[in-house]
Amino acid sequence: MTRSRQLRGFTLIELLVVIAIIAVLIALLLPAVQAAREAARRSQCVNNLKQMGLGLANYESQVGTYPFGSLYTMPNSGAGCGTSFRHTLFTYILPFTEQTNVYNAINFDFVGVAHSVRNNTAMNSRVNIYICPSDLPTDATPADYPGYSKGSYSGMNGTTVPYAYTYGAGTNDDICNQVIGNGAFVVSKVRRLAEVTDGLSNTLFVGEFSRFKNEPASINNFWNSGAHFQDTIVGTAGVTVRPYGVATSTPKINAPAWLGAWSAPFGGDPFTWFRTNAAQATIYGQWGFRSLHPGGANFLLGDGSVKFIKESINLDTYRSLSTIAQGEVVSADAY
Repeated sequence: MTRSRQLRGFTLIELLVVIAIIAVLIALLLPAVQAAREAARRSQCVNNLKQMGLGLANYESQVGTYPFGSLYTMPNSGAGCGTSFRHTLFTYILPFTEQTNVYNAINFDFVGVAHSVRNNTAMNSRVNIYICPSDLPTDATPADYPGYSKGSYSGMNGTTVPYAYTYGAGTNDDICNQVIGNGAFVVSKVRRLAEVTDGLSNTLFVGEFSRFKNEPASINNFWNSGAHFQDTIVGTAGVTVRPYGVATSTPKINAPAWLGAWSAPFGGDPFTWFRTNAAQATIYGQWGFRSLHPGGANFLLGDGSVKFIKESINLDTYRSLSTIAQGEVVSADAY
């Protein structure tokens, strides 16, 4: 007599248990995968800054000075204060970062800004070492800003807000009365190595200047212009006005953006609080350094090393690291 054999399958409860176990394993695995990806992005960001450090060192060795942080007007050129050339330190070191072709396409007699037809080819070029991978994805040339391309870094202007004005004749007339910052890279002035008396290993040169954490990926910062520009953050009434080329240590790292109407708290001039280093400039991060890495941002020091500075760093320590000749003594274990 033939005996039939019954095949036993999974019960519904067993199947649900297996699915639940798989879900738990995936939930445990995803943060590890995301952490590994962020570690890789942060490592690439560090490498970008090291390449910039090498470029700055080679530039200084050949030229005898560091480049302009951002060239507002050409000193002694007769161009007048109405001419803002806006070439930044990132433009000047292109030949020293294996970007000679981009550099050769720039006509420095004309402005490096949107709609400058003579320089659009160069200014539309995407320079990968100027983009932190955590600041992607992005288009190389935003549709609203022809003549600009993506950048995620800025030079250290020091504790003074860049693009501030004295408005007084007789003070820095050759650079349109600009206030000269106390950092390594300032507006319309070059620094010499001998001026960095605080020591290269104690001075921040370049830091991350990504979009804000609550901004969409389409928002761009630019490596090739020191101009102010505006982008509306989706879902808010405000704009995130910011410079490029140089930034300040006045606010803490990763300080939030001001999202309200500009005229509400600051009177008729929306830039008054930047130009005067008012209290608002210490709270909001438009002019400060920021990154999309958790907890802080990468910075290049003058000796070519790169350090991750936590956003919780003591503000006085952070500002001391941002100046070149204030005589501060900063312990290595303070940051």
